[in-house]
Amino acid sequence: MPSPPASTGLVRCLRVWTCGVAMVAGASEHPRMPSPSCSPRGKHEDAERDYTEALEIRRELATKSPGCYRPDVAMVLFNIACLHARQENVDVAIKYLSQAIEIEETLRGEVRDDADFDAIRDNFRFKALIGDSNGNRAGKGDGDGDAGDPGETGA
Repeated sequence: MPSPPASTGLVRCLRVWTCGVAMVAGASEHPRMPSPSCSPRGKHEDAERDYTEALEIRRELATKSPGCYRPDVAMVLFNIACLHARQENVDVAIKYLSQAIEIEETLRGEVRDDADFDAIRDNFRFKALIGDSNGNRAGKGDGDGDAGDPGETGA
């Protein structure tokens, strides 16, 4: 049996991504990929399944062309985190979000204003991961040495 053309993986990935986005309502402001907003009609599981499939495909593509596909892997991870954050599943949301940020550090800033994370925004682990509006991460302080910041003891 002959090998499928190289573009088949990309076509399949785009199909999965499009289906996943079509199953959920709403979109984020990110230019690359809409962020899912789960409807109350049980679409969360469908969207998660499709995003998981897209993640597998994009990770495979990223092994062949990391510069091209690693940002897409980060966005799929980010969107899976959004799904779980909206369901208040803190552990899973933080797991996927931390993986996304590890790949694409700029997502740390984007998540601060993303409404998909409102349900878990006050969680201490979430705060530790994303930091405050100045980029200071919980427990790290701002480096000025004053005792008023977590993680700093004063000069």
